[in-house]
Amino acid sequence: PGQRDPLTGGPPWRVLLELASPDSGGAARLMEDLLEEACSDRVAGEVVIAASEDVGLADSNALRVAMAAHQAAEFIGMPEARILLSHAALYVATAPKSNRAYQAIDAALEDIKTGRTLPVPKHLRDGHYAGAKQFGHGEGYLYPHDYEEGFVPQRCLDGGRTYYEPTTHGLEVRIKERLDHWRAQWEAAAQASAQANGPDRGSPPAQA
Repeated sequence: PGQRDPLTGGPPWRVLLELASPDSGGAARLMEDLLEEACSDRVAGEVVIAASEDVGLADSNALRVAMAAHQAAEFIGMPEARILLSHAALYVATAPKSNRAYQAIDAALEDIKTGRTLPVPKHLRDGHYAGAKQFGHGEGYLYPHDYEEGFVPQRCLDGGRTYYEPTTHGLEVRIKERLDHWRAQWEAAAQASAQANGPDRGSPPAQA
């Protein structure tokens, strides 16, 4: 609390902005300037934040590299810790970027803050207590591992709200392809259920 950026006198946002860009030279120079003015723990913390906030699921290895550098810097100490932090900072600065994980949690928190809460579907509610059966709690739950691909198109959240939308940057493109495939199955199951039984939460296809 109260820490200021030694270069600007303001909050340390410049560190994150520098790491969010692909300017590896700028990131390395900024690390040098900061390490002269601040403790290595603070610098390492900024690199860890940037690894998740700005790189995110485009390259999840960035967070592993940043955390490894942070932990190693703690027991090695300066001046050698500068090498570890430079390694991590350059990895983060040159990695593909995505802030969609950051956007997803903020969107969910905003819904909670503004009272836009959604009920837990009945099939996910606890069905192990006395009287649960009369409310239909736990009924109709389908165990994903009993189905092909370990996936069943049964909704875990009603209301059609989507918080996470992956990019096509880096490795996140694989997540997008997988989610698109699953979402198509959810849509097909919902349409089949609506035709057979009227609109509901969607039933999965026959068990594999």
